[in-house]
Amino acid sequence: MLAVKVLPGAPVGLAILPSAPSAPRSPGRCVLPSTTCAAVTAPLRFLSCVPGKTHKGARKRFHVRADGSVWHAARGHRHYLSNKLPRQRRRLKRLRSLGGRDAAKILRMLGR
Repeated sequence: MLAVKVLPGAPVGLAILPSAPSAPRSPGRCVLPSTTCAAVTAPLRFLSCVPGKTHKGARKRFHVRADGSVWHAARGHRHYLSNKLPRQRRRLKRLRSLGGRDAAKILRMLGR
């Protein structure tokens, strides 16, 4: 479990988090005292387990199927359709699958 140290007189919502011991520094670099480098301030709200909000823009643009795959509409099917061939217009109607890191990012945005 993470030990949190609240400083007296610090603004409400700030805490000092312990850090791992740092490696020895080279003498030619600007060196701050180790206590300053080790202390990291962070709002306490990030330490709690409060669920995040669903990204409304992602919710409108992406669809997650039951198997967990992420799907989205193809670009280029909004306007200037008269200049496109019928075969291309039909192809652009289909949904596209999203994979890899992009899918993971969208799933995080959707709260899954």
